[in-house]
Amino acid sequence: MKSHHTHHLIVDGHSVIHAWEDLRKLHVRRQAAAREELLQRLSVLHDQTEYAVTVVFDGRGEGKPELSREPGGMQVAYSVKDQTADAVIERMVAGFRTPDRIVVVTNDNAERMTVESFGAMVLDADALEDLLDHARTDQGGQLEKIKNKARGFGRRY
Repeated sequence: MKSHHTHHLIVDGHSVIHAWEDLRKLHVRRQAAAREELLQRLSVLHDQTEYAVTVVFDGRGEGKPELSREPGGMQVAYSVKDQTADAVIERMVAGFRTPDRIVVVTNDNAERMTVESFGAMVLDADALEDLLDHARTDQGGQLEKIKNKARGFGRRY
């Protein structure tokens, strides 16, 4: 099956969580719940847009970085202990053959400068929220088109 993803969106998970007030408050009480909520919100971008989404969080433990694939194909990565998500993201971007198709989401200025030097584009957390709003609006439009088609189909018989 051919993928509809033509671009890669790499999200600095904790940078976004700390930038969005509702997730920041949730993170204080339940860190895992804040991460899950972010992943849930980002799934619309992965499912409905040209972006393959990878979310990178700061370390969970020992050994090599942990990478998993969520249902639907979105990737989640955790850096190793004593390594930042920034370092993982920078290595990922440096390894891409087409960095002009990568968008990194972070509010960290040093990370922004580094990934831009590799040729990737950078958005801040506010711009990500705008992108999500647009994707949700478009998704609603797609649902209306499907409903209208189904109604039209039903009238034929």
